[in-house]
Amino acid sequence: MKTKLILLLSVLVIASVVIVLPVSAAGNIANITGNPVNYISIYETGDITNWNLIQDSLNVNTSSCTLNVTTNRIGWTVGVHDALDGGKTQPGHMEQWDGVSYGSKYLQNAMVMDSVPLVGSYTTTPVTLNGTSQVIWTGVNGLGGTGSWDPIPITIEQQVVHADESLPSSVYRIIVTFTATNL
Repeated sequence: MKTKLILLLSVLVIASVVIVLPVSAAGNIANITGNPVNYISIYETGDITNWNLIQDSLNVNTSSCTLNVTTNRIGWTVGVHDALDGGKTQPGHMEQWDGVSYGSKYLQNAMVMDSVPLVGSYTTTPVTLNGTSQVIWTGVNGLGGTGSWDPIPITIEQQVVHADESLPSSVYRIIVTFTATNL
């Protein structure tokens, strides 16, 4: 009887192993998941040097500067601001520059930046520059929802009034900073 019981238990153990083994085989797989790292890249091309600003006029430049945006996200924004680099004191205004440092004179009106929207890819909002980043472009779509926009033309507007003084030995200068964010 004892032998029959041991034999029966042995058969049950072997049957359990045979039944459990295929279920245990599922533990021999690797479940691998991943996602591309979120990125956005921008770079600005072009400068405006020796811009002949016309007195009592809205001076507009649409051909000197562009911005390139590359991203792997559907939603993105680009902000723009005057970072007050190098001791500049008047946010958004072109300020007197002698090649080394800023002076005390500046144009009365802040610079405005804009662009032409690309329907289905990005929208644009005119921005009067100041010391705080403001959204100028918002990406809404692209190639499969992501992509590259090369180049986005930048429209730069500078109003010059009669009171803005011409500088014989220096120029007016502003450094504009662009920042990009994926949403």
